[in-house]
Amino acid sequence: MNFILALFVAVSIFMTGCAGTVRLDKVEAVTVCAGGKCSPADHSTDAAALRGAIYRLLKSGEGGRYAACAASPDSRKCSSKGLSHYVQGGPIPGVGTLRGMEIAEVGYDPSTEKIVAVVDPDLYFIGTPLITTKHKTVVTVAAPNHITVVDEDSYTNWMAVGNQVFSFNFAVDYIDIDRGVLGGWYGWGVTGIGTGGGSGYALLTFPKTGDSSWFAAIPGNAPQLAAPVGPGQEDPVARKAQLAVASGSGVTSAEAADYADNLAREQERVALAEKILSREAEQAELKRRQLAERNEVLKRQQEEETIARERQQLEQERQRLEEVRLAAETRRKELEALRAELEKQRIEALRLQEERKSAEIERQRLETAKADELERLRILKLNVSFGRYHALVVGINAYQGFPKLKTAVNDAKVVAKLLQDEYNFQATLLTDATRAQILRALNDFRKTLNSNDNLLIYYAGHGWLDKDADEGYWLPVDATPDDPVNWIANSSITAAITAMTAKHVMVIADSCYSGKLMRGVRVQEKAAGGLEKLALKRTRVVMSSGGLEPVADAGVGEHSIFASALITALRENKGVMDGTRLFEQVRQPVMSNSDQTPEYADIHKAGHDGGDFIFVRQ
Repeated sequence: MNFILALFVAVSIFMTGCAGTVRLDKVEAVTVCAGGKCSPADHSTDAAALRGAIYRLLKSGEGGRYAACAASPDSRKCSSKGLSHYVQGGPIPGVGTLRGMEIAEVGYDPSTEKIVAVVDPDLYFIGTPLITTKHKTVVTVAAPNHITVVDEDSYTNWMAVGNQVFSFNFAVDYIDIDRGVLGGWYGWGVTGIGTGGGSGYALLTFPKTGDSSWFAAIPGNAPQLAAPVGPGQEDPVARKAQLAVASGSGVTSAEAADYADNLAREQERVALAEKILSREAEQAELKRRQLAERNEVLKRQQEEETIARERQQLEQERQRLEEVRLAAETRRKELEALRAELEKQRIEALRLQEERKSAEIERQRLETAKADELERLRILKLNVSFGRYHALVVGINAYQGFPKLKTAVNDAKVVAKLLQDEYNFQATLLTDATRAQILRALNDFRKTLNSNDNLLIYYAGHGWLDKDADEGYWLPVDATPDDPVNWIANSSITAAITAMTAKHVMVIADSCYSGKLMRGVRVQEKAAGGLEKLALKRTRVVMSSGGLEPVADAGVGEHSIFASALITALRENKGVMDGTRLFEQVRQPVMSNSDQTPEYADIHKAGHDGGDFIFVRQ
């Protein structure tokens, strides 16, 4: 073992200085990048500041490694992982790759102004890592365009079958502190059992980055590491190696054990590779024999398989022809269905065309009717003084003694706003009103209305029928089931209306048993002479959401069924509409969507004189 170790050391010493590559020194210019800006370094650039920045770049990566990659000097972007070149000679020629170096220690030699680092190269040969030794690399900043990185020669070994000496040198033309990168032209090589190497442009990328503050002189407390000695100088390490070769001593047992262990591991790897290759060769031979046997079987079966294949082909052709026939039949049926569909669409198109014609005729009729209505309204306004329009609108939801309602208040609000905005009513809105509030409002109208005024009373809330007394009631919010003191009798409403001097009074009641106000009087018929005569005669009429039956609270969206029909009819009116016509437009939708039947008639014994309430759209 001592002999083998001495042989390795002797070979290393013998090859020292033989692995040197083409030395690259000066470059035309150096680009310096920091703080997001790049500029060329010239003779005015402080060499000490450049030296300090490179020292801090190496020092910050201490304990880590820098990566090397081939790159373009124009883009300065890596084009491959590592620096690879062909190594020939030796037992196995192949491609060697330098991927970078581990940075063990970084110091400074103030006597020579050189940055010194102890590194361990990350070398591979045909994809297998090499055994390497640590060595020193020296950075020299002689001038802004003369910055070099030179490694001392170091020993490498590949799988215990070859010993070589490795060297590397680098001329810097790009310093990017923001990216932690040195760029420049390199040369590296190996010599010994195998010889090779190459040169080109490379980037050295360090673990950490810095900023503009790194461009300062190297601090005085930087650890001191001496640079390798020059030619002809005494090197204690080399001297020790020479003595070891000459005397066979000078190598510690630990060092010898390390080398022996490394050698044993490489031998085991080689032996394992040989076993794997041998096993694969045996498997290949077995496979070859099996294929030969199979070939004989295939030859014997060839004729039978040929016949079977022809039969299969004939059957496949028969199936293909059947599929073609079925596809043609399917396509025929599809075409027939398409023709039928096209005929159906043609008929539908003709129908739609007729509908469009009918719709256009109807549109023209409606436009004509609208124009006639507007002209009628204009003439009517010239001949008739309609007077002022007032409305008392009551909606009650929040009962305490009776079930609460859902839509009454919202119905009242929408009706009041519609009358006010579209028909120029002065609307008084009462929501969740008490008996006193309702009667007070009626009394106020009795005092303020004159003989040319119009009053519409809208009530949405609970109603009650006392069959024994033959009397109907409106139930204000303060009504209670067991005490009728706060109930409002139909007779009280009739009395208040009878006492009013207003020319036209109409009650619209959306409540249960609201038909009791009518006393069974027939639906109002239009008077001869048209709207002019109706507008001149005294009117006391009532429109109820039902007769003597309960009516629905919920209905269409946020409105009761009756209120929804009433609001729709008022909105669709574009001119003048009497109460009878309004009732006709409300009655049918309510009957179609509920079990209640709206009614429209005179208010019994309230002074009705054959007129009708007139709605004039503004």
